[in-house]
Amino acid sequence: MVSQASQLEQAIAKLYGIWKRVSTSADQLYVESGASTPNLLDLLNSLDSLASQNVTVQIGNDQSGRTIRLQITEEDQ
Repeated sequence: MVSQASQLEQAIAKLYGIWKRVSTSADQLYVESGASTPNLLDLLNSLDSLASQNVTVQIGNDQSGRTIRLQITEEDQ
């Protein structure tokens, strides 16, 4: 059980790191490009959904698939 808790903690830390990088990259891309083309606008909209504090992921391709919702909050320490 301790091993599983440790693995979960490591996975959460990796997810948070990736989430921060996606958020930073999306912000930089928007500032540098200004969403100047429809393709860039689509990319920014996709990145925005991944970089928001509420991340929703659809698992599975059919109606029986599941939706996972994650809320990421940052706290000052």
